[in-house]
Amino acid sequence: MDHDEGVPGAETRAAFATRVYAAVDGILARPAERQVVVTPGFALTFVVASWIGMPLASTGYVNLRATSGGITELAEDAHFDSQVVRVDDVGHLDRVRAPALEIWHKVCQYLGIRSREGSTG
Repeated sequence: MDHDEGVPGAETRAAFATRVYAAVDGILARPAERQVVVTPGFALTFVVASWIGMPLASTGYVNLRATSGGITELAEDAHFDSQVVRVDDVGHLDRVRAPALEIWHKVCQYLGIRSREGSTG
């Protein structure tokens, strides 16, 4: 967690996790029944870890992957226990993804190149 990546001015994973944990504490202190939090994908691991009460020192053992536009839902149950309802759900993107993929295939076909799926059409 304290590994120096060698980039001048870059914070360590531990420093970033500490900032995210503090941000989650601030969010939870707000008197709101529901909140929407938007984060970069790298922060997802630390948001969820903070939510479930994982000790900061243990976050080096977990890494959650996030897709752009993915939705993670966190909730408290009736006993105020932290629940992870869903992680990186992208089902809502299907309506957008299918037409975009169709356009991509047509462009590849027009240019005579192969798409990543290995076909031209």
